[in-house]
Amino acid sequence: MQFSVILVSYNASRDSLVKTLRSILKQRGVSFEVIFADDGSPDYPKNDLIALCMQYNMWNYKFSDNSENVGTVRNLLRALEIASGKYIKGIGAGDYFESEYLLRDVYTDIITSDALIASVKMNSFYRDKNGLEVDYTFSFPYNKYLYDKKPLSNLMKANQIIYQDNLSGATLFYEKERLFYYLSLIKEKVIYCEDLIQCFYTLDGYETLFIDNQEIRYEYGIGISTSKDTNSRFLNDFKEFQILLEDRYSINNKWVKNRKRRISLIQNGGIGQKVLFTLTVYPLVCVSKFFIKSLRRILNRPLT
Repeated sequence: MQFSVILVSYNASRDSLVKTLRSILKQRGVSFEVIFADDGSPDYPKNDLIALCMQYNMWNYKFSDNSENVGTVRNLLRALEIASGKYIKGIGAGDYFESEYLLRDVYTDIITSDALIASVKMNSFYRDKNGLEVDYTFSFPYNKYLYDKKPLSNLMKANQIIYQDNLSGATLFYEKERLFYYLSLIKEKVIYCEDLIQCFYTLDGYETLFIDNQEIRYEYGIGISTSKDTNSRFLNDFKEFQILLEDRYSINNKWVKNRKRRISLIQNGGIGQKVLFTLTVYPLVCVSKFFIKSLRRILNRPLT
């Protein structure tokens, strides 16, 4: 089995689940299974999802449902325990694959490069009051070119680890065993932000493969990362993850140390201190064509 696609959800609408599942079932040129990982929703349309799988003659599906809400990290870990695929794609209800050959192309590129983590482009939308898709300019990371052109460079490490300009979890693909290992490291402390583990990959020297000829359609405003009531939950995850980084890599690791300094400056520092920190710790960005936009984003970005 080449891929296990994990459809994660919590209180998702039937229409969102069906939209996402249909895009999965249309995939061609690759072997895969679907794992339904609902995190304790009181009204989960399980029979409708099974019926749709049968319409597509898809019998490789499993359910990894939780009787109570346990959070994204533990929900994914439970699904991984029953996953048969060598590679994993987690996808939230509402998001969908643009191409019927997305999994095939990603698998080909991952195998060719022997990557443990990969990302495709993010193409966001929201739904208007009539339920129609409206394109929306929401995308991560901001400095995409660093992942594409400068993987594991000091500039890319600073951008990701210190300034937390991460790849969106919606776009990520993983090798199963390494994913399970990293999620197991954070499961006691981090509840929702599973994609924080991409810092582990970078700090351990694993290059993220950026695949720019495929993309995920991401529905803004309904997932855990863009809904309106998640700031406090995210804040706790980020604080706990910083402690995990310090324990795993030492506070004397220059990337971890400067990440902590930046967080402290955002909480307590003035604009002058933030600018000075940017110019001294992140100097290469100052000569890039992205400097002005990056600096503006850094100064205005809330604590994450």
